[in-house]
Amino acid sequence: MKKKSTTTGKFTTKELDNEKGMVEWEGETVQAESQTKLEQDRGTGQSVILRFFDFGANVESFKQHKPTAQDLFNSHIKGIESTLWRDGLKPYAEVQPRLMYSVDGINYEPYNPKGKQYTHYRFIVACVPAANFASSFEDTKTLSQLLTPQRAT
Repeated sequence: MKKKSTTTGKFTTKELDNEKGMVEWEGETVQAESQTKLEQDRGTGQSVILRFFDFGANVESFKQHKPTAQDLFNSHIKGIESTLWRDGLKPYAEVQPRLMYSVDGINYEPYNPKGKQYTHYRFIVACVPAANFASSFEDTKTLSQLLTPQRAT
């Protein structure tokens, strides 16, 4: 399996921190290239499940104080963990939760500061079966199987 990682660009951005005010930070976009095709996925390894948690934003409150992604996640973490535990799942630490925003509660996108008034937000959390629930999730599929259209027989 031949992999190559390339840096596609460095950038500088500013972000509002609740304690420090505006903070400027630098980053870089890294792209990984691989010769491995999706069809070569053999489905080995641990099953990872993506769970979606949707919330409505308090628009008036957000106008007065725009919370950071970490603020939002911290305010919901106990409920998310409780829901996952109830379903026999636990967070998968190797994949960070993803936060998406929506103006209509249907179409979600990464944060875009260009004057959009978001009314909803969604956390996407990767999780794995808890040890005593692993047999409940035996009917797993590879990405190839999920992305291949099923034909009626």
